Amino acid sequence: MNRLGLGYDVLKTVNPRLIYAAVSGFDKDGPHAQRPAFDTLLQAAGGLISVTGHPGPGNQVRVGVSIIDICSALYTLSGITTAIADRARTGKGQRVDTTMLAVVANVVENPISRFASTGIIPEPQGLAHPVCAPFNAYTTKDGQIYVAIANTSRYVALVKALGHPELATDPRFVGNEDRMKNKPVLEGILNELFSKQTTAQWESVLIPGGVPVSAINNVSQLRDQYPEVGQWPSVPHSHSNSIDRLLYIFTEPHSSCDHRPLQRSTTPWQESKCWPGPPLTLARPRWISQFQRRCSASTQRRS
Repeated sequence: MNRLGLGYDVLKTVNPRLIYAAVSGFDKDGPHAQRPAFDTLLQAAGGLISVTGHPGPGNQVRVGVSIIDICSALYTLSGITTAIADRARTGKGQRVDTTMLAVVANVVENPISRFASTGIIPEPQGLAHPVCAPFNAYTTKDGQIYVAIANTSRYVALVKALGHPELATDPRFVGNEDRMKNKPVLEGILNELFSKQTTAQWESVLIPGGVPVSAINNVSQLRDQYPEVGQWPSVPHSHSNSIDRLLYIFTEPHSSCDHRPLQRSTTPWQESKCWPGPPLTLARPRWISQFQRRCSASTQRRS
């Protein structure tokens, strides 16, 4: 934007109430400011890949979605909303900057905290939790089920629902520290138990008992099992074929889906149609040239 003559210092002279948000990869003022930044590259630079995957050298993987792009947008949105609140008090706008590498560091808060307290560099744990057990995926008769036990009361509920309450009083598994110490033994027992029934059968037993479990769904199973999270409407576009996609914030007009990640009790979201604009082009949009002329004229009047 600065190269186009539309940086914050220029625009705020036109509108002092302007809230101007910008996102940089490696900090706009740092020594790496000119480096290209892509989601996976930032996952690598920020340590996220180092704790994602399976134990052992070379078994790291990238997070399966563009998580840093998404989180950076959410941090930026948070900054914009606080700037709006501050403008209501002061009458002035401001610049909101998000650094994607710093976003990674915030996402990797748990490994950073563990490293700071122990001096041990965290490594990938696969599907297991680094400090809680049993907290992992287990093989069932037809797939896998994920069990997330974060405290002993949940563990007791689990083993009772599995039909083996004696595991709750077994000295090897009484407390979380005991379960972590004897995790290979415990996981062997649980894998053997879970393999006797299907994932759906185990869910029907464990979920009503308050045990935090879930099938490891693919996206098709997500759509079928949890229709409340959103429909997959066909989105029309004037320059392309219709695309089936899951929409959270904007749904088709008159759609019955009202289940978005964020909902408001008093002011519901306004429905929005897909932008029926022209195809993307490399030519400079006309509005940029028009706005540059306006900024230039405004600057000359002030000088």
